[in-house]
Amino acid sequence: MMSVYEEMLQLSDPDAVQGPISLGGIHTVLLGIFPIVLRNLKAEAPRLRVKITGGNSPDLIAQVEAGLLDAAVITHPPHPLSDKLLVHHLYSEPFALILPEGWACASLVETLTTSPYIALDRTNWVGRSIDAFFLRSGIDIRPAVELSSQDAVLTFVKYGHGVSVLPILRGEAQIVDQRLQVVPIRGFERNVSLVERKIHARSHLTAKLLKSIVEVTIEDKTTKT
Repeated sequence: MMSVYEEMLQLSDPDAVQGPISLGGIHTVLLGIFPIVLRNLKAEAPRLRVKITGGNSPDLIAQVEAGLLDAAVITHPPHPLSDKLLVHHLYSEPFALILPEGWACASLVETLTTSPYIALDRTNWVGRSIDAFFLRSGIDIRPAVELSSQDAVLTFVKYGHGVSVLPILRGEAQIVDQRLQVVPIRGFERNVSLVERKIHARSHLTAKLLKSIVEVTIEDKTTKT
């Protein structure tokens, strides 16, 4: 009955920012900008009901295409997507060399080739991007440990098990731990995007979400400059 009522409200005012919206997000976005984005969104549209699903980029894209999610924030894919989907570029995040506190860093190549390397899972898109960067740079890496989450990689580095390369995240997930050294890598970054179907009933809600994300990322960038 509630679903029918919400559909009736939607039909009576198809542009109203209200009702349910189902969103997906990669783990780093859920820890980073999403809490701020959703807080602002709910303040502007208190009748909006948001359901959030976490996952990796390929799975989230598949759920958007199947209509299980209205939109998802993902790492931009390394290949073209279905022509049924719209991809909105949101922002870029630079990659950085991450070292334990007190470790010497003569150069990127020397540090990576002389230190144990803690790898992010190389079956996901970010891990593959890092591997491709190493290949382009002629850096031969043999990981000592390979982990599935960036949080786990940071913990291993923090306790002196080695070094790593990770994106510097936007929002609350920004690396600020004093026990870590963060050295940005010039010219190496990843793109974060919002993906949705070209035609769907809640496109006006995803447009509102997109606007809120842009506002938060502009504010975040301004704060750091």
